[in-house]
Amino acid sequence: MMKASAAWAAVWFGFFGQEARGQPAMEPGAEGGPVARAIGFLAREVPLWLPENDCRSCHHNGDGARALHVALHRGFPAPPDSLADSKGWLAQPAEWLKESNAEFADESLSWVQYSAGLATAVETGAMDDRAALRAAAGGLAVRQSESGAYVIEPEAAAGSPVTYGTPLATRMALRVWEVDGGDQFGPSRLRARAWLAALRSPRVLDAAAVILALTNPREVTEAEAMQRALDLIRRAQGSEGGWGLFVGSPPEAFDTAMVLLALAGMDDGKDYAALIEKGAAYLRSVQEADGGWAATTRPAGGDSYAQRVSTTAWGLLALLEVE
Repeated sequence: MMKASAAWAAVWFGFFGQEARGQPAMEPGAEGGPVARAIGFLAREVPLWLPENDCRSCHHNGDGARALHVALHRGFPAPPDSLADSKGWLAQPAEWLKESNAEFADESLSWVQYSAGLATAVETGAMDDRAALRAAAGGLAVRQSESGAYVIEPEAAAGSPVTYGTPLATRMALRVWEVDGGDQFGPSRLRARAWLAALRSPRVLDAAAVILALTNPREVTEAEAMQRALDLIRRAQGSEGGWGLFVGSPPEAFDTAMVLLALAGMDDGKDYAALIEKGAAYLRSVQEADGGWAATTRPAGGDSYAQRVSTTAWGLLALLEVE
């Protein structure tokens, strides 16, 4: 199977963009608060991809399904059939790489996306398939690099809502191994944590990934990495309340959502209440009428349906943590 380069990703996300479907994701005028409207958007979009495209996708069965599982676990309603196919698909790791659109797929990206979706379904009680989770965790372990990172190619590229990038992908893999809890993945967990603790990056997204992974530091190096990440996030919050990819970058919904998730998960989250409040206000302010958020793309300003679904999934996850 081919590894997706940045160029392949652009083809993939552009070809299956909003314009390819010939209509908006849903009609404007969705009712309710920001969380309810985001749930409504995803509950409509997640089950639509398969019948419209004859394949599964990371952005629907990965990010979108993951966000809906968390929302349902928190007591928010969603149509019961919105996750039926996703659950069946996530329970079959042996089938994940057998897609009709495989020529566009990045094997590592697909595996971490679906594994994260399955881990969230198990963690929230929506599924109870430990054998499938063990298979997914094992697939992640064999794809982990010797450095400890879970590499999404090209490794140096900035992550996006769909493609993650190596730091966020490493954090997501780590979370799957944590949910599985198997002793055989102990070395994988330790290598991933060590790689993230050693990471030096000017990107806000990468700082958020470090915080999400190392919230409870076990080593001095992890505590130091956490402090570097928090210092960067403090400096990077814009006057509008949101965060962009770098200090001084215009705010983006995805980067803002990632920072909110990182800060909200900290034990001393109250110390960051002002940052969280401003960031959440920004995120709500840029939610669109149909309940989704505009796609965060790299470079900024692109139009991608795939990125829009995943941006909305991350936005929903963030608001579920801070509302």
